[in-house]
Amino acid sequence: YYEQTTNLNMSAYWWDAIGYSTSYYFCGYYDGGGYTISGLYTESGSSSTNSYQGLFGYVYPMATETIICNINITNSDIQGYQYVGGVVGYARSDLTIYNCSISGSISATGDYVGGIIGYGLEYIFIHDCYNLSTILGQNSNVGGIAGYLSTYEEQFYNCYNEGEVSGSQYVSGIIGWVSTRSSSFSTYY
Repeated sequence: YYEQTTNLNMSAYWWDAIGYSTSYYFCGYYDGGGYTISGLYTESGSSSTNSYQGLFGYVYPMATETIICNINITNSDIQGYQYVGGVVGYARSDLTIYNCSISGSISATGDYVGGIIGYGLEYIFIHDCYNLSTILGQNSNVGGIAGYLSTYEEQFYNCYNEGEVSGSQYVSGIIGWVSTRSSSFSTYY
């Protein structure tokens, strides 16, 4: 369990995502306490070493659900190759993200880029989140909130995007691509 207790200015540093690879992933509970993380900058690139970018890069719950909440990221410049998101780059199963926001810019030279999450797989729940960032994907699966979601059960509500979103295919203001068996979407715009 991690709780943020003050505003953080990260503009003097290059950011290495929390859980930056499939071997070093994040699982647990992170509560931002409604505080701000400003000046989050990641390094761009066109190889797998620049994948899994965001505040959290690779999220993989082991025995329990992972929760990431109450985070406000401002003045960000998050770049990478693929699996790039403002809050989470890549999530594999049982993740809840709520009450999070981001502003700045987010870009990927590959696939899967989103304002809140780049790529989500199985049981992803997102609510009360919004994006103000400009989202630029040079390839496919680009969304203002999520680039790509592939889940068995999904809940997604009270989210919105006000940032410009562009890419080559599967581009949307909310979710670039959804592949799901059962889902619940409500009150998003």
